[in-house]
Amino acid sequence: MPELDLEDRDNLAALGAIRHRLVDAVRVAERAASGKAISGGLVRERGRLNFSIVVVSGDDLKEVTLEPPGARAK
Repeated sequence: MPELDLEDRDNLAALGAIRHRLVDAVRVAERAASGKAISGGLVRERGRLNFSIVVVSGDDLKEVTLEPPGARAK
């Protein structure tokens, strides 16, 4: 089994620290996009970890990006 690199380990540690907030992020994204979430996870953008939630709204797919509290990269 290959070992995780430093970035993967950092992402897993951050996810472990904030995973209970993914449910909150999904609720916010669904309200903001007026739809139903179909996927969600963490993405790193410009050194910051953000929740990326994909929401179905009517016939459209919308991506909602939210920064979780305490997830800023050091």
